[in-house]
Amino acid sequence: MIAEAGRLHNTPEPGVRNSDPAVFFQEVCQVFLDAEQAVGGASDRFYTLGGFIFRLRFAGPALMPTITPALAHLETAPVPDPALTVYLWDSASTGAKMPLPPWSADDYLEFGLVDGFNSERIKTLHQSALHMIDLECNEAVYWISDARKTPHHHAITPLRTIFHWWLNRHQRFIVHAAAVGMPGGGVLVTGRGGAGKSTTALSCIGSGLKYAGDENCIISIAPEPYVYSLYSSGTLESEDVGKIPSLSSSLSNANRLHAEKAVYHLFEEHRRDLSIGFPVRAVFVPEVSGKRETSIRRRSSAQTLVALAPGSLFQLPGAGEESFRAMADLVRKVPCYTLALGTDLSRIPMVIERFLRDRI
Repeated sequence: MIAEAGRLHNTPEPGVRNSDPAVFFQEVCQVFLDAEQAVGGASDRFYTLGGFIFRLRFAGPALMPTITPALAHLETAPVPDPALTVYLWDSASTGAKMPLPPWSADDYLEFGLVDGFNSERIKTLHQSALHMIDLECNEAVYWISDARKTPHHHAITPLRTIFHWWLNRHQRFIVHAAAVGMPGGGVLVTGRGGAGKSTTALSCIGSGLKYAGDENCIISIAPEPYVYSLYSSGTLESEDVGKIPSLSSSLSNANRLHAEKAVYHLFEEHRRDLSIGFPVRAVFVPEVSGKRETSIRRRSSAQTLVALAPGSLFQLPGAGEESFRAMADLVRKVPCYTLALGTDLSRIPMVIERFLRDRI
């Protein structure tokens, strides 16, 4: 049902429901047009993701401070025919109310996917915000009732589900991994949560190595393994903030560390340290060694796939056989190593850079 503020409820009241996902998608797009008209026009931002140019079209400014910072390093000039257009708005600031959702509480699946509204063409997720895409038309929507209530993680990894749906169709795959390197090549750093991906990647800021992400990156396999940056945000456990003091000026939530991970938006202060991508020369799986020095040792492809695949597959709705096959191809095509992390973080980038210079 539609609440006073135009919010789409998880438990809609019974009513006449059009069960055609494509029809409902067009109804939602019409709401965006209403929102755009209500605020006097839309603002467009263009970004290069995985080698493709996407347009984000905002009805009003309410969502822009949340969505755009993590993508700032990928902003590019406008083009007349972007690969994907995403329409973004909230009801609180625009007054544009959503139609009756054509599903019930019983239709919700894992991740907030909606049963009957996910097909080869249309995909739908409703969890705090509505994510919906029409892969035939290359259009998507992101709607939330009130931009002031946007979930914390939507600012760290904005629109990740929508990007995943579209990129997966074009042989680009979002993986749970960090990436650091130089123009001639770099390393993908993966492993379970807490293994040291973020510490490894963020410790490289200012070292001469370039940072392409700490939790989510885009990979492609052909013609050679390549990693594309997705977000210029970074996170650390709150107790680890003091380990990399050089990043303190980029910390965005210093007053909420009691309840949230530390979130760094790196573009403003560290844009020269950011990379939009490079060839993958190796995959590293970090582990804490307890020793002072960081070292590298060979690791099997099978062991590395076990470290890479679960986090990548379980964080994204519908990531399945194609994503797994891409990751399996990756670890077969490039050498894999364990990165035994030392306690002296300043040595980590030196070890990685020396490794890369011997191979580029």
